[in-house]
Amino acid sequence: MKAIQIKSSVKYSQTPSIVVSFISLLLSSNLWAQADFTGYWESIMHEDTLFRTAGPPIGEYIGLPINDAAKAIAEKWDPNDGYKPENQCKMHGAAYIMRSPIRIFIENEDDATISIKIELEMGRERKIYLDGRTAPEGPPTDMGHSVGVWEGDMLTVTTTNMTEKYVRRNGVPNSEQAVMTEHFVRHSDYITLISIIEDPVYLTEPLVRSVSYRKRNDEFKWVRYDCEVYEWPGGMPGAPVE
Repeated sequence: MKAIQIKSSVKYSQTPSIVVSFISLLLSSNLWAQADFTGYWESIMHEDTLFRTAGPPIGEYIGLPINDAAKAIAEKWDPNDGYKPENQCKMHGAAYIMRSPIRIFIENEDDATISIKIELEMGRERKIYLDGRTAPEGPPTDMGHSVGVWEGDMLTVTTTNMTEKYVRRNGVPNSEQAVMTEHFVRHSDYITLISIIEDPVYLTEPLVRSVSYRKRNDEFKWVRYDCEVYEWPGGMPGAPVE
């Protein structure tokens, strides 16, 4: 299998060699099944559990190569804003959503499009285009514009044109200039997903992270729903009611 090169679109210090070594190790494994990502998958919460669920406290930036501009925004984060009626139907952005404790359904929509439907996200989905099409005109979107290429048995996806959201669920932001590169690798009944976010606005070097997914059978039942706004007594769960 040919060697894989990680290309950077933003000028930083060199991408950590441990990332290159890790991907090379995965690709050299003899345990590969055919590169078929279709079906139901669930996120395995064996690492960074707090960071990927309710989120850590404000000011917890360990492991994030962020600058002062990012810290200034994160320090204004209010987790209770999500309970406001105008925010309840907003979803995670592409820079974070694959790290959340979700289950997904992947299918080949056609020869040029892979669809990733996301549980509990109000019918939202990511689309990965394999024909190299450019992003449509218009403002950035929550899921951005994703283009994928096959490199052997690995699917490499580059996502641009993302709305400013967050890379960690305590307000650490990504900008609209961020570029995310993802490497999807299947080994037996697992997917390893390595993501590299480059952001000249808020990051001082690439942010490299990984998550894993476990295969579920086709009879697996999951939850998809349309958003319904709920008026919490007192404005949020547990708030005193006057």
